[in-house]
Amino acid sequence: GVNTSRGTGHMFTAEALDAFLKTYGFSHLVRAHEVRKQGFQVQQHARMITLFSSSGYCGAGNEACCILACEGKMRFIRLEHHHAPQKASLASRAAAAGAFAAAVAAGRQEEAEAKAASEEAAKHAAAAQQAAAKAAADAVEKEGSLPAPK
Repeated sequence: GVNTSRGTGHMFTAEALDAFLKTYGFSHLVRAHEVRKQGFQVQQHARMITLFSSSGYCGAGNEACCILACEGKMRFIRLEHHHAPQKASLASRAAAAGAFAAAVAAGRQEEAEAKAASEEAAKHAAAAQQAAAKAAADAVEKEGSLPAPK
């Protein structure tokens, strides 16, 4: 039936999903573009998966997720939302995502996750260092000297 809560799309039962999967010879239905807090949700007796690939969508604090399907197996890859500094360049984020994808594709997911975590920690450390330097510069500009250490 029509989704009355949003006025768009359709809602369906587990029986309707099973009939659809059987008719088209599919094992699962993967759908997207609907925010999920964890980046994904498994529904309808584990035969329907909802993904959302944008973390922190409109300030929601949600995680992002994608699926790697290979040799009849599905692997969920979740990306936690972190309030990253706004100055992170798109090129550096794209390079990190590319390195992560290449490592996963090569079967080195743990190495990829460790590298991604290390790069994320380095970004946060650099952002904290920049914030401290800016605060010190602002204090010098306002007061003429640095504040005394606490």
